[in-house]
Amino acid sequence: MTDEVAALVLRDNYRQNRALDNGKAQASEMEEVHGRFMRTLEQLKHLDRVVERLPDDETLASRRHAGWA
Repeated sequence: MTDEVAALVLRDNYRQNRALDNGKAQASEMEEVHGRFMRTLEQLKHLDRVVERLPDDETLASRRHAGWA
């Protein structure tokens, strides 16, 4: 692996971690947006929450109420 490739990989890893950290920090503020997005994808038949092991609306509401979201 060349030094240039190594630098690119490390920069990409840093950016991915930064994006994940930002997403985690904004999760509670974005919960309703994510829920709406999942419902839209389901209506368009582009998402099956059961197959993807994603929570249903009731579970999301329960988590929000418990302070998880």
